Amino acid sequence: MNSKKVKELVTDNKPVDIHLILTHHWYDEIDAGRKWVEYREQSDYYKRMLLRNYKLLKQRHGDKNTPLLYLHKNVRSVIFHRGYTSTTMRWHVANITVGYGDPSKGAPSHRQVFCIYLGSRYKQCCNVAMLHR
Repeated sequence: MNSKKVKELVTDNKPVDIHLILTHHWYDEIDAGRKWVEYREQSDYYKRMLLRNYKLLKQRHGDKNTPLLYLHKNVRSVIFHRGYTSTTMRWHVANITVGYGDPSKGAPSHRQVFCIYLGSRYKQCCNVAMLHR
């Protein structure tokens, strides 16, 4: 029997909450209900945050874009921070897709991004200090 542990794809899909820092302008737009989609670059940082098994898939397939292998994490909610302050708000995540966003709402017009569609807002936000224990 081989004593090497073989890394397998993770199949559990536990709900997770993610934290995103916003500039004051975009925070206020979401807070006022004028913006319902948040856009994030398809960088390694956000791929690790939003996709299951990204690190393992990158090891196996290199830097090739293999979107069929990517499984989105079960992102339950997003906690937005107004800049680097303690002001936060929490929203349910309705859906996460990859596509071209609305440039008037902060998305680049020439490349695809992660589109995080917001659902309803939580009535009370979380205690930020409690989340970072």
